[in-house]
Amino acid sequence: ATVFNSCNPDACKDIVCANGGTCTDGTCACPSGFEGTLCETQSLSKFLSSNNTAANYNFSDQGGTSCGNYTGVFTTTRSAADTTRLILTNFGGFGATTSVYATVNGNSMTIPSQTIAGATSNTVSGFGTYSSGVITGSYTNNDGSTTCTYAFTWTKQ
Repeated sequence: ATVFNSCNPDACKDIVCANGGTCTDGTCACPSGFEGTLCETQSLSKFLSSNNTAANYNFSDQGGTSCGNYTGVFTTTRSAADTTRLILTNFGGFGATTSVYATVNGNSMTIPSQTIAGATSNTVSGFGTYSSGVITGSYTNNDGSTTCTYAFTWTKQ
């Protein structure tokens, strides 16, 4: 009798995926909020400053003739409770005591429908895409009587 053994090396033997990632066939599958070859990078870090703390963005929100155009500065900070959540303070120029949150997945950012904290009559929702320090996208703002849609370009300072 002859016995032949097939050699199937474990492609994940020397791979350690970080932050709860799992290795399959030599590739890490990252959990939500993380990316990179070994899941070593928190996705929202690109939206923050180089030392991974708050970042200021110049904003230019274009709403057209009926809604107006706005420029200013807002700040992004990370949520302490959620690895996919950014806090945007002074969103839309509503003031330093106002904020909304956005959820980050890779280079995409979603602003789920929510009331602007500190501006209780305004509800917003939208989305954006990050590329090389610039976030572009759109959002809607309903102040209780009017709904406006803004195209935006936000540039990291």
